[in-house]
Amino acid sequence: MIRPHSAILALFMAATPTFCLAGMVPIGFEPLTKSAPSDPQDVWSDAEIAESESYTRQWIVSAEAAGVAGSSFIVSILFGDLCTLQTCPMRLVHRQADGSQERLIPAKDGEFEYEQVCQSLEDFAIDIEARILAACGDQFQF
Repeated sequence: MIRPHSAILALFMAATPTFCLAGMVPIGFEPLTKSAPSDPQDVWSDAEIAESESYTRQWIVSAEAAGVAGSSFIVSILFGDLCTLQTCPMRLVHRQADGSQERLIPAKDGEFEYEQVCQSLEDFAIDIEARILAACGDQFQF
């Protein structure tokens, strides 16, 4: 016999994204820039933003997760013409307290280097200790 609270718990667990159950921390995005010629977070170059310019939409969203010793991890997604129907360019950078930053995803540091990730911003989570970024069922090690 299934008790009512057991059924509710089972429904909750079935509807909860896997990353929440695995100890990952969901991250929330906020609009950063709409149709701006440069990225104030300095994750995307002006040339990349210009290449992504679109008649229908072009903006950058980012989320920040606290690191250690005043550092932070910034996930940034560039929406625009570089997107497909379901994915957009994404980068993860580690910013030190002094403002210097290192690109972690993708590890190759050059213009027009990025990972394509889903556009569903509710489905992102990060585990800083395990060095994993999860997005819509995909996992990126950094």
